Amino acid sequence: KQWYQRRVAITAGEREKKREYNWRIMNVDNGTFTPLVYTISGNVGLECGKFYNHLCTKIANKNNEKYSDVISWVRCKVSFMCLKNALMCLRGTRSVKKDNNIGYVSDDFKYDVMQCRF
Repeated sequence: KQWYQRRVAITAGEREKKREYNWRIMNVDNGTFTPLVYTISGNVGLECGKFYNHLCTKIANKNNEKYSDVISWVRCKVSFMCLKNALMCLRGTRSVKKDNNIGYVSDDFKYDVMQCRF
């Protein structure tokens, strides 16, 4: 019963985000919109899961990496980005200086996965 309630809540969140943003993205920005909906416990919505699969398949094919290494790497990076943003919201920034390395993301999947001990 709990998983069903969670699935209904996630679906409602996806529907709400699509209702809010889809028209503008399609008509003004000439793009497509995929809502990335997460729960506190780490569950993802149906469309978010499809997005992860598609993205990681493309990255794995492009870099000749194993899909499992890439999906582990992407999930780890997204988890740490969410955690970092949550901490920033709670405590704010400690310095005025802007970090220039925020946009840097390593593309050495095997090394990063080994470092994370997946």
